Amino acid sequence: MSFNCQKHNQEYTQYCQDPKCKQLLCFNCDHAHQSISIQQLMGNQIIDDIKNKFQTFRDNLIKKLDSMEVELDLKLNGLSKFKIPTTQEELEQVLQQRLLIRNNLISLMVTKLKLLSEALTMQQTTQNSEKQKQVQICEPEKKSKNEIPQKESVIKSRKSMINDQVFNIRLKGESVPKIEETVEVRRLKEFYKGPEPWIFLDREVYVTIFKPLRALQIIGIYQPTLISGSSRKTLGWAVHKKRNLLKKPIYMDKRTLNLHKEPVIDNCYRIMFHEPVSVEKGREYSLVLYAYQEMRSNYFSVPAPANEYLQFLNEDLHDDKTIIKSKEIDRVYSSYRSGMFPTVIIRFQQEEEKV
Repeated sequence: MSFNCQKHNQEYTQYCQDPKCKQLLCFNCDHAHQSISIQQLMGNQIIDDIKNKFQTFRDNLIKKLDSMEVELDLKLNGLSKFKIPTTQEELEQVLQQRLLIRNNLISLMVTKLKLLSEALTMQQTTQNSEKQKQVQICEPEKKSKNEIPQKESVIKSRKSMINDQVFNIRLKGESVPKIEETVEVRRLKEFYKGPEPWIFLDREVYVTIFKPLRALQIIGIYQPTLISGSSRKTLGWAVHKKRNLLKKPIYMDKRTLNLHKEPVIDNCYRIMFHEPVSVEKGREYSLVLYAYQEMRSNYFSVPAPANEYLQFLNEDLHDDKTIIKSKEIDRVYSSYRSGMFPTVIIRFQQEEEKV
């Protein structure tokens, strides 16, 4: 059986969630029901197991932090035994004693956090090894090789949540472990809502070209609100290397938005990607919006100030020949002064530093 769409001759990427339909869809298929990416569907098979193990990690972590709190209380209770200083000499002694207690507390906290970090890393490594063995035993070798990276990706995502909670701390004079930070990078700053919306027809796309200024991950975008002719609109998003829309994207997504129920933030729909998209420093990428039927959208204008994370192309490229499109695309819009994607959501690993 071929795993390509017979209509568009492209690989199936979506699965219809309607229980009476359950069709496989490619990226270009127009479908009335809500769909989910096949990759996400495969990942959901282990999500429950990951959640249970994460809950165990969390419970153990809380117990250890509680024990730390008891130790800190004992140390702090010692402060009440200090005699109120009445002379300069007594004051200096009190300050020296409190400084010594402070240094001991910092040393204790750093030691505990390092032990927790090592324990979590070791436990996660053991999990990965056990999961790989289970896949190799239960599934054919070819399918195993395809599924292991997806499972590792989900595990890494859960581990980053733990790191964000445990290590988001700064201790003066101490080396701080690396943590992951999420930033919403502004591309356009002024919202435009007027009598002339941005109009897309079927087979038209909007492209934003950018270069990362550091290694990071794209985890979502802000999509300007649509002017609804109907309550449901199907949109697609993709990330391509360079300006070649013919090659397979490094990320693609297709969703049907219920415009009456979709939350609106800053005049936009906040679209979080199903998985993070890793991009390299200095390389050029294209962020693409696909329209599958006529779409009228509000939009943003006026470029935002430069930032330290993403460099957006400072040039208009409507139907430019440098953007390589397929025969299925009739027109390409690309403007740095107005349009879609007013904000791009990124995640990156903060460098180790001294505070």
